[in-house]
Amino acid sequence: MALFKAYVSDIMIHEWDDDGMGDFVMFKDGYTIGVYDTPQEAKRRICDFFDGVEFEGECGQASLIEDKYSNPCETGAFIAEYTIYVQRIENINLQDLQ
Repeated sequence: MALFKAYVSDIMIHEWDDDGMGDFVMFKDGYTIGVYDTPQEAKRRICDFFDGVEFEGECGQASLIEDKYSNPCETGAFIAEYTIYVQRIENINLQDLQ
């Protein structure tokens, strides 16, 4: 039975102000959001956290305005661009391969 891992592969941070996106600040490593039974459930869980995520197949993009502590904040000084994936995970029994 296959499972589906929802994860953020990377986060790109730029400065943010009234004029929009500014200078590049840094890249941050990603993290696993969770493992789910279906790709639809994985995408639904991603959408619960990232408002306005746009998917192209199993890849998604989302942007959040954040404060210096990476907390979502309407008046934050940074914009974080998240690259999000849903990956199919197959459970393989090594005895079946013999």
